[in-house]
Amino acid sequence: MIEIKPFTPADLQLLDLQPEQGQLAAYFQDPAYGAELARHADRWGAMTLWLDGTPRACAGLLPKWQGVLTAWAAITPAIPPRAWACIAAVMEGRLQRALADPAWWRVETHVLDGWPPGHVLMRHLRFVPEGLHPCWGPDGRDYWVYGRLCPPAPKQEIV
Repeated sequence: MIEIKPFTPADLQLLDLQPEQGQLAAYFQDPAYGAELARHADRWGAMTLWLDGTPRACAGLLPKWQGVLTAWAAITPAIPPRAWACIAAVMEGRLQRALADPAWWRVETHVLDGWPPGHVLMRHLRFVPEGLHPCWGPDGRDYWVYGRLCPPAPKQEIV
């Protein structure tokens, strides 16, 4: 059974990360890192997806700087397609809510080059690939930056 629960810092420590996200394990074991993510969880609706009583994914949004949010996700390898669909649906709602707020006009994220599930999820969420960041990750690997902008304002008729 799939359950979506509010994110807690302890959830990160319970995740068995995909090899493509393994370089993040040290951060996730640091209680201060989880606490920082949780600090924004109420406003941005960070969530943990539980499957049969085990956490399988955590995701949310964090402010980066004025007008810009960062989307983040940590996902285990033992996640079936129906759970990916659930993550996408929940995140889509969070993204729409954030980008409807005039204070935020951009959400961005980074995905490891050569990790198809991450790239598929970003395209499904209507993020646009913007370019490759060589040697960008904490382990020196290449990452793609993806961006999603707020809907443009309706054109004003000039009278």
